[in-house]
Amino acid sequence: MTGSLIMRKTFLNFLLAAISVFGLCACNYTLDGTAQPLPFKTIAVKQVVNNSYAPQASNPLMVQVCTMLSQTPALTLVDLDDAQAVLEITLDDYTKTIYATDWRDTDMAKALTIKLSATCTLRNLKTGEVIFKDRPFSVKNHIYNNDGFLNAEYQNMTSLTGMLARKIVDGVLGVW
Repeated sequence: MTGSLIMRKTFLNFLLAAISVFGLCACNYTLDGTAQPLPFKTIAVKQVVNNSYAPQASNPLMVQVCTMLSQTPALTLVDLDDAQAVLEITLDDYTKTIYATDWRDTDMAKALTIKLSATCTLRNLKTGEVIFKDRPFSVKNHIYNNDGFLNAEYQNMTSLTGMLARKIVDGVLGVW
């Protein structure tokens, strides 16, 4: 009986020690994607610089990025003078490539792939640290020649800039 009691006590001590070790090791453990506190509370977005062939893209992108950032509970969108961080966005490229052709005439496009690319820089103004510099972001979408490409392209621009804005905001919030 005493041997059995000693084994139980030894096993319980081992179990208690193992749980303590695992508990202490897990105290500072986080999973990828776990929200981390941002090192700044306020952010400003500089006016989008447009070096692309889509002059109509800069204003919707600016509005969508600002709207998404202002809806983030962890951040307050402010003027540049009051900001702890600043986001700079440059639209670099807008391209169109043929996605599908007419079976009767392979030179006639029936659908295009449009791609909008930007680079972004995020600076912490409190510390002077550049969090990321010239980080590339790009999105693609297809437009179809039902009523003409001009209308389809025009109608798709807000969707395209919305997808790009989501990627940029995710890059700002997901860097931690």
